[in-house]
Amino acid sequence: MSIKIHVSLYPIFILGVLLASCSKPRPVSFAGYRNIRFSNEGFSTGVIQMEVAFYNPNPYPMKIKETDLKVLVNRQPFGEITQDSLSLMPAKDTFLMPVSVKVNLIDLIQKAINLSGNDSVMLEANGSCKIGKSGVFFKMPLHYQSKEVLKIF
Repeated sequence: MSIKIHVSLYPIFILGVLLASCSKPRPVSFAGYRNIRFSNEGFSTGVIQMEVAFYNPNPYPMKIKETDLKVLVNRQPFGEITQDSLSLMPAKDTFLMPVSVKVNLIDLIQKAINLSGNDSVMLEANGSCKIGKSGVFFKMPLHYQSKEVLKIF
């Protein structure tokens, strides 16, 4: 009779372990950017490329894919970040992810003229990405807002 009790408790134990190991991960946080480069994709479209640093607060490594963000400068649309490649996020560590921001060159010139007297801008990025582990991915919202000081000279 005790064997039946152990056998019936085994699935409950396995289910408990699976639920504990599949807890929802904490969102990654923006940690900075570097290596900004600019290139043209024609007469009206430009691409700003950079490496963006994120911090993974989770105690396990994960993967990030399908990033889609709208970038705003001073609350005005600036460009879009789309990333389809798969990147590894180490556990409790900062990682770099190469991104490209497509921008309209005419809008970029107009915004640069409007910013000529300012020493800082409000930078925002809103959107989502898919993060996961062991082939299971889910959509996670991403939001960033910061006042950035312009260092022109």
